[in-house]
Amino acid sequence: MKTYEIAVVHGDGIGPEVCQAAIDVLKATSLSNALKFIEYQAGANQYLKSGTAFPDETFDRIVSISVFEHIPEPALAELLAEVKRILKPGGLVVLTIDLFLNVKPFTDAVQNEYGHNISVKWLVETSGLELIHGNKSELHGYPEFDFRAIFQNRQRYLVGKYPSMIQTVVLRKPVSAR
Repeated sequence: MKTYEIAVVHGDGIGPEVCQAAIDVLKATSLSNALKFIEYQAGANQYLKSGTAFPDETFDRIVSISVFEHIPEPALAELLAEVKRILKPGGLVVLTIDLFLNVKPFTDAVQNEYGHNISVKWLVETSGLELIHGNKSELHGYPEFDFRAIFQNRQRYLVGKYPSMIQTVVLRKPVSAR
């Protein structure tokens, strides 16, 4: 039987009791013998002890859904360094990044009420991670990206009336990177 490792990050506040309740539920399932719970110290108390919220090389996978476009670039550069630090060598980062149709390069506006368009090329280069999935012709910042073609085909990509499309990328931390 395959074993699944479950990261348990209790954190602070009500985190410990919420995590324990979730673990109890998982242990009550028919998969309980296939689950291995690994505890990680994290949160404010961990930060006060060590200066970091998570130990180095903690995670195999990190997933972020439509977050980075809401963070200013200087803070985003710091966040990317932290992501690389806590990601295990060979680990993956799965990102969706909104591509707003009402800001540059589609209009003259730099940002809208939700955020700004991020150069995915800049993000990859700044992170020090490798792009292993993502069509460069659909990723803002790459020379292959043609915003006019994207805009002309927007009906194919848009869902609803929100003036945004989703760019999806998977990045990998090189095995030799630290």
